[in-house]
Amino acid sequence: MRNNIEVAVGAYRSAQGEIEQSLRKQRELIKRLDDAREGLPKLERACESVRHEREKIADKFVLGECTELEFQEAGEKLEKAEKSLADGRVIHDALTRQVKALETDLPKRYTELDLLQRQCWEQISLQFESKITGGVRETIRTIVAIGCQIGRTRQFILDCLFPNPSSGETQQIQGELREEYSLND
Repeated sequence: MRNNIEVAVGAYRSAQGEIEQSLRKQRELIKRLDDAREGLPKLERACESVRHEREKIADKFVLGECTELEFQEAGEKLEKAEKSLADGRVIHDALTRQVKALETDLPKRYTELDLLQRQCWEQISLQFESKITGGVRETIRTIVAIGCQIGRTRQFILDCLFPNPSSGETQQIQGELREEYSLND
């Protein structure tokens, strides 16, 4: 029984680690996306500036005021600036897609984590339920049968036998079990 709890807690811890890793990755990608957003206008301005400079050099070239090498270098500089801008846009778009993918994936992961936590509690419950021996079970069944004979509902009888702990007691017990089974969030 303890092994089942360990397996369930292991799966829960693993899912928790994956969520933490996804959150770190999301923060990193958002930072990079913000940087890319800030960088695009700079790349656009640089590209426009190089384009304007190339036009000036083209004008000088046709007037014979600069060499063909200067004209070619201006063209290469423009190609490089346009490539940097295109690459910046591609990176921006990829970052946007990945951030959205993580934003879509995280709620699913949290749902899975909740289910895994529930499985942990179910295994813990089974362990405690297994401590109720056959004799105790038979005594409870007999008490319920007698209670039904005198008009009491099964739930009333069970509530009398097993009164609910107070909210504070419940929280204390849950806290102790979380600590014992390493289920602290």
